[in-house]
Amino acid sequence: EIWPKTCSALGSFVGLDFPMPEQNRDRKTWIRYSGVGIEFAAAVGGFALLGYWIDRHYGSKPWGLLICLFLGLTGGTYNLIRESMKAFSPDRPDPGQEQDGDADEPSGRA
Repeated sequence: EIWPKTCSALGSFVGLDFPMPEQNRDRKTWIRYSGVGIEFAAAVGGFALLGYWIDRHYGSKPWGLLICLFLGLTGGTYNLIRESMKAFSPDRPDPGQEQDGDADEPSGRA
C-alpha cells in the first residue's frame, strides 16, 4: 500500500503522472465508452454528408439529406443502445480484469 503512494508522490515531484490501478481501470472504461459517442456522431455526420452529396449530384434537395440523416440517426441510436446494453449486462467482465483461460496462467488440463 505504501508503494503506490510513494510512486505517486515521486511522480508528482518529477512531473510524471503514475495512475493508481483503480484510476487506470476507470480510464480504460471511460475511453472505451466514449468511443460509442464518437461512433454515433460519425454515423450521423457521415450519412448527412452522403445525403448532401446525393442532393447536389441528383438535384433532389432536401430529400437525400433528410433520408440519410434519418438513417444515420437510426443506425447510431441502434449502436448506442446495443453497446449500452452490453456495458450494463450482469455477466460483463470488468475491463481491467483478466479473462479466464489467459495464456499466462496454467489451465491445469493435460
